[in-house]
Amino acid sequence: MDWLLVGVVFGMTTLNPPPVVYVAGPFAAPDAAGIRQNVLNACALSLYAVTEGLGPLCPHPGIMAGAFGRESSPAERERGIRMVLAHVELVARHSEGRFWAIQNPDGGLSSGTQRELECFVETWQALHPQDPYASNTIVVKTWAEWKATIPDSLIVQAGE
Repeated sequence: MDWLLVGVVFGMTTLNPPPVVYVAGPFAAPDAAGIRQNVLNACALSLYAVTEGLGPLCPHPGIMAGAFGRESSPAERERGIRMVLAHVELVARHSEGRFWAIQNPDGGLSSGTQRELECFVETWQALHPQDPYASNTIVVKTWAEWKATIPDSLIVQAGE
């Protein structure tokens, strides 16, 4: 399976959309298998969000497919990050918007995830009075921590 396509609908109508969660996390890795696993992890977190009644917005499959430009081109990568940040800002503008991030194993954030988080926080704080961390609007965990929360049936390993 070269691409993980997840499509689940829970009785959603345009009149009653679920709260949206932006799913961030590392994309880059030392090799293609690592990139694929990062995409699968983000997709598993997205599917988990669906089971929690949220509408996930996850850029990883689009990045992998080249929808935002080629990762190998610094200019296209930067343009793609700006497009992704526009999505982050849209989610942060909504009072029910949320941000979930996957940290690197060492607890740090990838450069792209760091920029996404900063964009979300800046936009959120300009529009909403509550602290986004205290209200669980922003949740940042390592993949191991997320994986302990997500049912095994939603997790796919590269090569499966």
